[in-house]
Amino acid sequence: MDDDLNTAAALAAIFDAVRDINSAVVGKNPTAETCELAAGVFDELTGVLGLVYNRKKEVLDSDIDAMIEARANARKEKNWAEAEE
Repeated sequence: MDDDLNTAAALAAIFDAVRDINSAVVGKNPTAETCELAAGVFDELTGVLGLVYNRKKEVLDSDIDAMIEARANARKEKNWAEAEE
């Protein structure tokens, strides 16, 4: 495989893609859809090289989702006492 597949260049391209994804996402309040798209691109690129990355899907309990939503609504209404509970 003496550089026939140019693995070093492929890894460099993945690092460049990760840098671009981070620049597009970090600090810009991305949507979940944007993050999923970026994760899909990353998974596809690393999958081609056989790199395994076991991403855990986070599944939140419905009670936790309700608490998050209630806190967000309290913050939106500037009800700081309720938002900090």
